[in-house]
Amino acid sequence: MSDDNGTPRVTEEQIEEAWRYATEYYKDPKLRDTLGILAKYRPEVFYGYMKLRQGAFNTGPEAALSTKVKELVIIAIEVATRKTNPPPVGHTRRAIQAGATVEEIAEVVSLCLLICGMLTYHESGMHVLKAAEEFAAAQGKA
Repeated sequence: MSDDNGTPRVTEEQIEEAWRYATEYYKDPKLRDTLGILAKYRPEVFYGYMKLRQGAFNTGPEAALSTKVKELVIIAIEVATRKTNPPPVGHTRRAIQAGATVEEIAEVVSLCLLICGMLTYHESGMHVLKAAEEFAAAQGKA
């Protein structure tokens, strides 16, 4: 179902489904503060993005990549693009939770440095490595 402009309409049930997924994935107490304004004014975009994220992060036997590998790939992309606000520490935490080691994350950051230069380390990579050490220590993996 679409509105007069062809924009797909979403139901309240679909929005709640999107919030359930987002809450489970992000585990962020400030999530509604962060994404609430998008959900309020563009519910179809919020819902669509959560469905895309859910599809991209498929798990189980049908998934070609493990959750750990997916998180490492996202870390690489975010470090390479010099994501700084905030640095990609959420994906770093999720990578550690999925079984990645600090050494694996350091290797990913090193590859980004090789391809994108030292600026990527200073702006993003160093924050990732510090966060990886902290998250690993908190889980008793350091």
